[in-house]
This record gives sequence, C-alpha cells and structure tokens, in this order.
Amino acid sequence: MNISLLIPRSVLYPSMGFDIVDGIKESLKKAGVNDPRFDINNIGVAARDQDIFASCEKVLMNGADIVVAYINPSTAEYVHGLFEANNKILLVLDSGMHFLPQNKLSNAFFISLDGMLCCRATTNLAVNAGYLQNIFTCSFYDAGYRGPLSFSNALEKSGGHVSFNHVTALKRSEFTLEPIKEHLAQNTEQGILAAFCGDMALDFYKSLSETASIKDTAVFGSPFMIEEVWLDKIPYSGQKITAVSSWARALDNPENITFKEVLNKPGKANVFSVIAWEAGILLSMVLEAPVESVINIWSTCEFNSPRGSVRMNPDSNYLESPIYQCEVIEGENGFCALNIVNEIASANDEREQLISEMKAYGDQTSNSWHNAYPCLES
Repeated sequence: MNISLLIPRSVLYPSMGFDIVDGIKESLKKAGVNDPRFDINNIGVAARDQDIFASCEKVLMNGADIVVAYINPSTAEYVHGLFEANNKILLVLDSGMHFLPQNKLSNAFFISLDGMLCCRATTNLAVNAGYLQNIFTCSFYDAGYRGPLSFSNALEKSGGHVSFNHVTALKRSEFTLEPIKEHLAQNTEQGILAAFCGDMALDFYKSLSETASIKDTAVFGSPFMIEEVWLDKIPYSGQKITAVSSWARALDNPENITFKEVLNKPGKANVFSVIAWEAGILLSMVLEAPVESVINIWSTCEFNSPRGSVRMNPDSNYLESPIYQCEVIEGENGFCALNIVNEIASANDEREQLISEMKAYGDQTSNSWHNAYPCLES
C-alpha cells in the first residue's frame, strides 16, 4: 500500500506538519510497522482547491493508494472525484471548523477535532449555568469560520440570544475588549461566548487580566482557546473559562498514556498529532490489504484512541469521538493549564443537531476563509 501525505504550513503552529508526520509514524510503529515510509508533500496553508487538486492528481499518478491530507471538508468534496474515478482513498484530517459535505463521499474518510460540535456543546454549558443572555466575541480570523454560527445556533435553540457582538481588529496593536467592558457596565449577569486561537487567544487572555471589570464574568470558549500548546505560553488570568474539547493531555485512558509516553517532547503530544495517531491506527488496519478492501474495513471500524473509544460512522465516513468539558486552571509557574471536568453525555444528540443545522445551511451561499484552520501565513 502506497501512502502520500499532504501537509499544511502554519505560523501559529510551526511544527504542525512535523507533528502530523510524527503522529502517524509513531502510531504505525506501535502497531508493528517499524519503518513506515511516505511520500510527503507540502500544500502551504491549504487554501486553493485548484492547487490541492493538482497535488492529489500528482501523487495519485505517482502511485499513491491512500492520501492523508489536512484540508477542509469542502476541499475534500472538490477533489473527491479523482479518488472515486481511480478507486483510491482520501483520509482527511480536519479541525472541525467547517461544514461537512452534505452527502457521503464514497472514497473519503474524515478524522476531525470536532470544533463546531465543541462550540455547540460549550454554548449549552453556558445555558445550563443560567446564561441565556451572552456577549459573543471572536477574532477577525475566527469570524471567517463556522464556530460563531455554531455558538449562535445553539444559543437560539436553547431559548437564549446574543446580546452583543464583538469582533476584534485585524491588527494586534488595535486589540481591545473595551466595547465588552462598556456593554457589561449597562448589562449585568451575562456570560461571554468567545472564539480565538493561537496568538489571538493569547491577546484575549492578556486583555482579560488587564480588564478588572470583566473579572467576575463567566467565559465559555471555543476548543482552540484551550489548545494546550498555546495555553502553556499564556499567563493565568484568574478568569473562569469553560470550554469543550475532543482531547486533552489529562485524559486518563491507556491509549492516551501511551501516546504521551511515545511523543514525550514538550508540546509534541497535541491536537494535531493525536488525530494523526488515529490516522496511523486506521492505516495499520489496511497496509497489507488490497486497496479495494479499505472502504469496507474502515467504514465499520471501532478502536481505542487517546481521545477515548471512537467509531467510524458508516453513514458519513466520519470518525466520531467523545468530547469533554474542560476548565482553564493555574498550572506551573503561573501559566494556564487544563482540567477535565467530565465527558459530555449529550454528544450524540449535539452531533445530530449540528448535522441538521449544516444541512439547513448547505445550499446557501456563504463567505469563508479558504485556508485550513488554523493554517496562517505571516
């Protein structure tokens, strides 16, 4: 079986490509593949469908049977015809901050960080805590993805609404939470729903620590606000911040313990290497099998992952994992750390509602960043 990897680039996560490659390789080694070899190709920030189509076409012509790519689901839909026509397989790694394809793609499978699902579940935590009126704030960058839509839809579904919208400026020098401060001065007992990632999350946390009047306001964040590579760099603000994620270092299961022991360099066990680890598990199931059997093997598989027990949904070819309520706490040396509160029991119901909402929006024209989240150039 010939495997090709399409790896993105990101200034927010400079090691992203290496983390994906290492996650797959180490997972395969654990499965007994001692010298896994791949054809590795860089696809930049995974922005232009036409460029990724050309990359897929090239590696398929060079003999790839399975292509593993960190790309948007919409891009997977764009290139899928290549794989279907040639009876090859596309395995998509994804943040979960875009819509899934409206129809099942026969030759494509998805491993996702479930970003939109986590945003939806986080909103319901806010509502259950009594916050029906919420400020929504996000970065200029995050505003171009589907996290904000997931927040607002879940809030509306629960009988609440967004009382104030706030999008931070593109320039870091112009970052301010002053409009939120002014709104809270006139409107008490409201929560904050927030979507930020990378250095934009750092700016948000820093501004929280400098804005005393927001200190007592509960913040409910997107999953990349609690991504631990960046949390390690962020001083703890003392703010109560709750979010939902599909993985955290603190998960106590045998596969996660092994995963962290194998990828034991600082920051190496992260959200990108964990979905790559799952890709390695899937690849280990089919390396000795004919490519014609991959669809049947993967579409009904279940296995233990660092994220918990996961299963492939045969109706969507989408790997479904548990999700977890987390809270930001103070870690070593005054920096942020992550504590797991519990598993979200309603994850399947949340997932069904999210898919229903995606279908409702599926035929409407909408604007979006085209780069794969959070793949940015300087």
